[in-house]
Amino acid sequence: MPENKCISNDEYTKLIETSVIESSIDKSDETIENRGTGAGGSNTNKNGLPFEELTEIKENTRYKFKGNIQIHKKTIDIIDIDNNDYIKVKKGDLKLYMESIDEYNKCERTSQPDECYVDIEKKIINVIEKKFQQRSGSCDEKIQTGLFKKEFYEEQYPNYTIKYCYCLNNWFKKDKYEPDMRFLKKYNINVFWGDDESYTNNIIDWIVNSL
Repeated sequence: MPENKCISNDEYTKLIETSVIESSIDKSDETIENRGTGAGGSNTNKNGLPFEELTEIKENTRYKFKGNIQIHKKTIDIIDIDNNDYIKVKKGDLKLYMESIDEYNKCERTSQPDECYVDIEKKIINVIEKKFQQRSGSCDEKIQTGLFKKEFYEEQYPNYTIKYCYCLNNWFKKDKYEPDMRFLKKYNINVFWGDDESYTNNIIDWIVNSL
């Protein structure tokens, strides 16, 4: 039986490209379900893209690129969602942007969201944390850290309301994650399924609804 360890998105993509993914998965685990956005399985094999990219919101009738701004040679996008403007950032660009408007409270380290939309008018930061999993292991515990991460964002950006959610693949629909889901729901941390056909509309609804 292979060593039980997390496989990063980059490692996963590499395995796909070299066609050895089947030999690296513990066959005792259930087969992953993949549908909707194609955030796994055959579409991942076909596109060779990590889960984060496959679940990134693309332009549609509700979500349109409006323009961008330049901050220290970095391009930050402005997105129109349902006729409201949002600053779209990923990873370290959130800190970069918030520093530029003097809204960053320096901390020991900085959280870096997988995908994030800042509503300047309402002062809301919508953080989307993405987790892809394909077998049991220490990675399972990562979805239990949502409350801590949300509060840490609040330390860094104290003048803004933090909305925090998870985008997960279907692996986390297993019964053993029900306690985790109850905990997240208790503390108003939403969970969205990147494999679902309705993922894009669901996540947009969450962004535009203030709380």
